[in-house]
Amino acid sequence: MHGTHKGIIDLTRPSPDARTLAPLSREAMFRQVGPLIGGTLMGLLFLAATHTGGSSALIFRAAAITAFTVMATAMLPWHRLPSVLQTVPALLYMVVVLLLVQATGGSGSVYEQLVLLPVLWLAVFATTGELAVGLLVAAAVLLAPLLGEPNGSQGLGRAFLLTGLCAVLGFSVQRILLQIRATTSRLDLLARTDELTGVANRRAWDEYLSHVLERATNERFPVCLAMLDVDHFKEFNDRHGHQAGDRFLKEITARWRSRLRETDVLARLGGDEFAMVLPNCELAAAHAILARLATDLPGDQACSAGLACWDSQESAEALIARADTALYEAKRKGRARVVVAGAPGSGRAA
Repeated sequence: MHGTHKGIIDLTRPSPDARTLAPLSREAMFRQVGPLIGGTLMGLLFLAATHTGGSSALIFRAAAITAFTVMATAMLPWHRLPSVLQTVPALLYMVVVLLLVQATGGSGSVYEQLVLLPVLWLAVFATTGELAVGLLVAAAVLLAPLLGEPNGSQGLGRAFLLTGLCAVLGFSVQRILLQIRATTSRLDLLARTDELTGVANRRAWDEYLSHVLERATNERFPVCLAMLDVDHFKEFNDRHGHQAGDRFLKEITARWRSRLRETDVLARLGGDEFAMVLPNCELAAAHAILARLATDLPGDQACSAGLACWDSQESAEALIARADTALYEAKRKGRARVVVAGAPGSGRAA
C-alpha cells in the first residue's frame, strides 16, 4: 500500500471551499442572513429611540451589541471555530430584543415579535439541537419582562403563544430547508459523477486536482497524476458490441477503485479515457501501482498509461499535459505499458 495522507476530501464530494460557498450551506446562510438581521434590528432601534421615547441607555446597549454582532458575523473566521459557536450571534440578537422590549414598555411591547428574527435565522443554518436551545432562550426573553410586573401573569398567554409560534415556524422552515439541501446534494452528486461507471467525471476531477495541488503546496507532499487509455477498445466494441463495452468499463473501474485509497481519485474523462491523481505518493510507488492496473483488466485486454510527478510549481494544466504526452508515448511504443513523463520543459517521456 502506498503512503497515506489524512485530510484530502472524498472524490465525488465538493471541496471544503466549494461547500462553504454553496448557496444553501451553513456558512453561506450564516454570513448572508446574520448581517441582514443585524441591520434590521439596528433600524428598528433607531425608530424606537426617535419615536417611542424609550430608555436611551437600554437602546444604546442594544445598538452596541447589535453592531458588535454584525461585525463578528461578517469578519470572524467561523469556519475555523466549532460550528456550535455560530449560534452565539443569534442569541445575542435575542438579548437585543429583550433590551428593546424593556426600553419600550416591557411586556406587551410590539417589539416582542422581533424574537422571531433570530429564531428563523437559526432555522436557516443551525442544527435541530441548536434551534431548540434558541427557542428556550427566546422563551426566556419573552418571559423575563413579566417577572417585574405586578400583573405579569396576564401576559403569560401572549408569551406562550409567541413562543409556540416561534417553534412552529422555526422547525417548519428548518424541515423545508433540509429537504431542499438533500435534493440539492443529490443533484450535485449526479452532476459530479460519471453516469456509466460511477467514478468522478471531468468536473469533479478538475476541482479535486486543483484542491490537491493547493494542499500539496501548503503541506509539501508529492502528487502523481496518470492518464490511462484502454488499448484497442474500438476493436473490442466492434467485436463484442457496445453493451459489452459498457460492462467492460464498469468492471475495470470497479477493479481499479478497489485497489486505490479513498484519497486517490479515478475519473472517466470520456470514452475509454481515464485519469487518476495519487496524493502523497512517490513516483516509484505510483509507477508500481499503474503497472499493476494497466494489466489488471478482464480477458486479454490491457491499457496504456502516462505518469507524471508534480514539480511543486507547474499548473494543473501543465501537469496533465505532461502525463498526456507520456500516454501518447506509451501508445507509440506498443501499448500495454506505463511511461513516465519527462521533467517539465523537456518535452520528452522517460
